[in-house]
Amino acid sequence: MKTELPVLKKLSPAFTKAFTCSVPIFVAYFPLGVVFGLVFENQGYYWLLGPVMSLLVYGGAVQFLALAMLEQGEGLLQILIACLFIAIRNSFYGTSFFARFAKFSLISRIYMIFSLVDATYALLLTPSAVAEQDDEKYCLCLAVLIHIYWVAGTLVGAGFGSVIPQIKGLQFVLSILFVIFTLDQYFKHKKLWPFIVAAISWVVMQAVAPHYALVGAITLATICAVFVVKRGQVDVS
Repeated sequence: MKTELPVLKKLSPAFTKAFTCSVPIFVAYFPLGVVFGLVFENQGYYWLLGPVMSLLVYGGAVQFLALAMLEQGEGLLQILIACLFIAIRNSFYGTSFFARFAKFSLISRIYMIFSLVDATYALLLTPSAVAEQDDEKYCLCLAVLIHIYWVAGTLVGAGFGSVIPQIKGLQFVLSILFVIFTLDQYFKHKKLWPFIVAAISWVVMQAVAPHYALVGAITLATICAVFVVKRGQVDVS
């Protein structure tokens, strides 16, 4: 039985597929964007700068951290360094798509680099159901839609911050989303070793450098995974 909305049939297959796949991200990113907009406006900043920040910076954790540090009176250099360590994990995402993005136009590659956030990365790990010649359009549509969800949420939160009450706990929806992504990847590939490597890396970095545990764990897990795969000890297909 087909459940596709009739209006989507008139759109390109790439956009239709991207929109369908991005709906769960909307459920997480839009309300989280609203929360960020509320926090931004309630801290006394001009509301329009909130969605502008989401449009140009486009990093949820980085944006929340920057607001907190600004509220504490931290200097620009300290904010830049802290945000760098939070956002540096995104630089590892692109290594998974070298071959895939190499076929894209220069403009497409530049935007995909900018917009390859956690949710986009998680969805792109699963091969698209569109034809190969439509893959670039699919990836772009997916990235743009997720970007729009975040900016739109910020716009609503900041624009109506004075009348929308703050709801505690909404920040947790993103954590739940990635737990679902993790389980989905396991059930699809039935491979436990990446999760074991990630868990061990996190424990090690928490003991060695707890303030940089996230970046350190990603780096260590990536090095271990590359070493194991290069040795031919694990089938990653």
